[in-house]
Amino acid sequence: MSERWQRVSWPLAACVVFGLSAWLVYGDVWRAGPAEHLPSLERSGRAEPWLDTDQTFIVWQVSRNARALVSRPHAFFDSGHCHPTENALAHTGPMLTMGILAIPATLLGANPVLTYNIVLVSMLLLAGLAMYWLITDWTGVPAAGIVAGLLYGFHRVELANVVHPHIYDTTWTVFALGFSRRLFAHGRWRDAAGLAVSSALQLGTSFYPFVASVLLALPFGLWLVLRHRLRHAGWRQIGFVLAVVGLAGVFTFAPYLLLRGAG
Repeated sequence: MSERWQRVSWPLAACVVFGLSAWLVYGDVWRAGPAEHLPSLERSGRAEPWLDTDQTFIVWQVSRNARALVSRPHAFFDSGHCHPTENALAHTGPMLTMGILAIPATLLGANPVLTYNIVLVSMLLLAGLAMYWLITDWTGVPAAGIVAGLLYGFHRVELANVVHPHIYDTTWTVFALGFSRRLFAHGRWRDAAGLAVSSALQLGTSFYPFVASVLLALPFGLWLVLRHRLRHAGWRQIGFVLAVVGLAGVFTFAPYLLLRGAG
């Protein structure tokens, strides 16, 4: 088998494996009609009413965020659902990243239910592919990348909460780990751009994965500095990454600080 064919066949195999796995997870919903049906959790007792309410709200919010990002990003947090409260979206999780993933479906006219189902599948596939890319890049063994992608992207924890999928979304940290190692090892601007974008997208998921990502990023960043120092990555590239992440942090968290006295 030629080296060129191997470079193509392994990513293709990963896409097929992850695609089939996503179908096993959400196939029932898509066969029933993804524009009318949603995956659900087992519900019982006092949990049922608030799970229904949460899912209804989050399905609306994902599509609403996509529309706001396209038409009025300067007023992204003025969602209107607590009118006349300003920055009302700051009373809940931002789900900025899910909104970005929902933009293509929203522009094509999908209703909120179909949009949400498309985003759920996209999150599964991205999680698997992110870990496949990371492990393949680190080890040079694509088969290990596929196994790692399955274990990470389709783990029970990842699939356990289809009502609040954003609170487990650390996919962008996986991308950031790969881009940061590449940046320190090779010093390429494309890796700096990838690190900046993936870190900004992680900020826009939820507070829970953001905190988890910070706890992982600190020791990993220290290891990168000790391992590679700044032999390849330059201060301009690092400054660019920090600037982009800083701007994303201001955009995402400033409305919450403005509402910190509201309880």
